[in-house]
Amino acid sequence: MPRRLRSSVERNVVKILLDTVPTLSLRWTASQVQEACASRGVTPSDLLATLVSQAAQAARPPISRFRVGAAALGSSGSAYLGFNVEFAAAPLHCSIHAEQFAVANAFAAGETALEELAVSAAPCGHCRQFLNELPRAGELRVRVGDAEKDGESGAEAEAHPLRSLLPRSFGPEDLLDPTQGERMLSGGEALGPGPAQRHRLELKHAASCDERGDQGDAASSRKGDLSPLLQRALQAACCSHAPYTSCPSGVALGLGDGGVAGGSYLECAAFNPSLGPFQAAIVDALVRGEGNLAGGLLRACCVELADAPVQQRRHAEMLAQSLGVELCWAGAVRME
Repeated sequence: MPRRLRSSVERNVVKILLDTVPTLSLRWTASQVQEACASRGVTPSDLLATLVSQAAQAARPPISRFRVGAAALGSSGSAYLGFNVEFAAAPLHCSIHAEQFAVANAFAAGETALEELAVSAAPCGHCRQFLNELPRAGELRVRVGDAEKDGESGAEAEAHPLRSLLPRSFGPEDLLDPTQGERMLSGGEALGPGPAQRHRLELKHAASCDERGDQGDAASSRKGDLSPLLQRALQAACCSHAPYTSCPSGVALGLGDGGVAGGSYLECAAFNPSLGPFQAAIVDALVRGEGNLAGGLLRACCVELADAPVQQRRHAEMLAQSLGVELCWAGAVRME
């Protein structure tokens, strides 16, 4: 592609992601859910159905022009919203589905399980397979419909257990030892608010990952004096859900408002529906910005095992380039 045309495409893609939409809280605490239900005189299911239509309005679908919203209720009582995001200068498989967005949102918050999921359109097979990674996945209640568009309440929209939407499913139990209990929203060592740590990693070597050109060697990672961007990417890698390949990876994004967003690799037993760390970081950035990228993207950093047979570096570089930012890479090793 000629450089002039490529630059034009990149500008258009960045513009789509930077388009400002009305702010919308994409993560509701349990108390906020309870207060909203009490003030509106509705059930949590009704509330989810209403939030779905609001989430869909924040979607970024430059290719399909098809907006999808999702809202999930966690076991903690908290609610997590999501919408579809498409990247116009990248392959279709890079897209973030609304259901994936909601799950990645819940994962980043440290949620342990999802009880119910409302979505404005029927989940595709890709998403049904991705949802099958959740704890007690077969029991997850899935409601399809847009309350505002269809004129139905959450209670009126029929709930279907995921097992009925994915009969005779292929899942974690087909690849993992039956005694291994790790699922996408459970397992690992708690780090406090946020996802659990599943991998113990330290940096081996790194390219310049911030404006100061920090090299981020193993000694500095143990001392904890890494740049915020590199530290966030390392933390995200340590929290990855990668039980099938044992190839954790994390991405951090430097935002224009001075904040740092991070995303962990979320693996699926069927492989292809897995959500890459760059997409998960985009989710975190949009959650932080209440549906918007706060000040745009300035920098990106990817951390993963230096000798991993499955790597996210090239994929993350492609997405970073499509958004007009450079991505540095840092190799990690497992701590003894």
